[in-house]
Amino acid sequence: MVGTSLPESVQDAPEPSRDVFVYRVLDGNIEDYITEHKIEVHNLEHISKDGSRFMSFKVTVKVSDMNTLLQPEFWPVDIVKVGLNT
Repeated sequence: MVGTSLPESVQDAPEPSRDVFVYRVLDGNIEDYITEHKIEVHNLEHISKDGSRFMSFKVTVKVSDMNTLLQPEFWPVDIVKVGLNT
């Protein structure tokens, strides 16, 4: 006989995360924008230098959300999302 239920004390591993780098953000809260679109942000790091004209961020999300974040229609005009860290 093989069991079919998992006790609460036994959990599977969390889904892997990936990073997306977002550039040319003029203002606004990038984390709020992403979460409004039903994507959970695991980590958000402001990576642009002080005094920069635009803000840049490293955003960490679940692997399953990467396809959505990499679509041009997800982002406002002129926001650039480049690269991903695997």
